[in-house]
Amino acid sequence: ISQLEAEIRTLNSSNEIEWTPVQAIHRYSNSKVGLRITTQLGYSLDLTNDHSVYSLSNTAGKAEIVLKKAGSLQVGEYLVFEPRMTKESTDPHIKLYTDAPETWLAFPFSPEEVRKAVQNPKTRYKRLHGAHGPCLTLSEVKSAGLNLGAQHNLYTVGANNHWFPSIVPTETLAWLVGFSIGNGWIDGLSLGLSVRDSKIPLLEKEIQQLPGHVHARYIKRPGSIEAKISCRPLVNWMSRWLKGVRAPHKRLPHEVLGWSIAAKRLFIQGLTDSDEYVSPTAKGRESLTYTTTSKGLELDLIYLFRSLGAYPYVKESNNLH
Repeated sequence: ISQLEAEIRTLNSSNEIEWTPVQAIHRYSNSKVGLRITTQLGYSLDLTNDHSVYSLSNTAGKAEIVLKKAGSLQVGEYLVFEPRMTKESTDPHIKLYTDAPETWLAFPFSPEEVRKAVQNPKTRYKRLHGAHGPCLTLSEVKSAGLNLGAQHNLYTVGANNHWFPSIVPTETLAWLVGFSIGNGWIDGLSLGLSVRDSKIPLLEKEIQQLPGHVHARYIKRPGSIEAKISCRPLVNWMSRWLKGVRAPHKRLPHEVLGWSIAAKRLFIQGLTDSDEYVSPTAKGRESLTYTTTSKGLELDLIYLFRSLGAYPYVKESNNLH
């Protein structure tokens, strides 16, 4: 197993899905009672009745993820599943406000709610006299124990009038996410991209199609162009995948595995536009080659391509995959 560097998707202590190395495999005969769990969405799981599964429990009004024996489950209980590769996500949107909630302002709130949530006089004055009326950041809303309802709207706080919608269709950002995973990094409050000269028109076209106000500037480097994209809410959303991550440690955002087929294809198109080459095969078809120094990203891409019915060939040489 250690030689294969095999990994599987697991639920960590923070209730987040992540890749984890396989440490051992046990094989033994079994005479226990088997059962099949079928969910409303059509997922199924075959296991023994004493095998543990993750279930959603409501204890004293608080939802918790707990381990339960499969044989003790009752009809109507909720299980924790990651969306399968062969099924599309039930929510085809990206909610940017879930990352860096201090960059999003919600309005309207009453002056009394603002005074309750904000103690600093200078900050309180800004919130009371917001452009759209009394407002609060999402962090302040949460810390004050207030609730967001259908009557509340969101807008972004950023320099130079940069703004971005709080909820966008996944396909809107899929190409940019792919391109950024291939050749991107976070540089302060900007998204940095290494771009060949020939790719500048393509990148410009993709940026112009983005909703909101997104600014890009270009710096000439030997052999390439460095693009800097400025838009605080967009960069904050991208930073959890790219900030402080060097090329050998890059991974595929796990959300991508639950995206629609169309969004996955756009992601792959962005990834291949960033660093790839196409060559003809002996059968007259085209072969797409992508090179990475990240073993983890190699495994992620195999997982992604197989979800689309493709089976890539992997060749390793001098720490390249």
